Amino acid sequence: MALAAVRKAMDGSIGAYLWDPLPALCGEEFCLAERDGVVMYRDGDHLTYAGSRWLGASFARSRAWTELFSLHLSADETGTEKRSTN
Repeated sequence: MALAAVRKAMDGSIGAYLWDPLPALCGEEFCLAERDGVVMYRDGDHLTYAGSRWLGASFARSRAWTELFSLHLSADETGTEKRSTN
C-alpha cells in the first residue's frame, strides 16, 4: 500500500508529519459524495471548492496540523526572545 511506503520513508524524519485524508473523506465502505451537507466532489476524482474547504477544516482539527502549528509558534517565540535580548 502506498501509505505504508510513505510511512516507512518518513520513519525517523524530524519535523515531518503525515496526514491521511481518507478517514475524513470516506466511511468504512464508501467515499461519500456528500458530508455534513457539503457536496464533496465535482467528478470522480476532484473535490469541489466547498469540499476542499471542508477537508481543510478537517486537516486543521488533525493532530498533524496541531503539531506543525505548535512548532511554528515555538519557533516564533524563540525568534522573538532572541531579538529582544540583542
